[in-house]
Amino acid sequence: RYYRMAGPKELQQFLDDPERFAPIEPRKILPAPNRRPHRRTEAET
Repeated sequence: RYYRMAGPKELQQFLDDPERFAPIEPRKILPAPNRRPHRRTEAET
């Protein structure tokens, strides 16, 4: 899944606390922190 952000600051806010942006009663439980989207380094690609 891909998320479009306004910029790097907004992306970092989302990655720091994704529960804040989820609905109060989500239909699906958020994935574990190690399964959530994160920025990959050039060495990882």
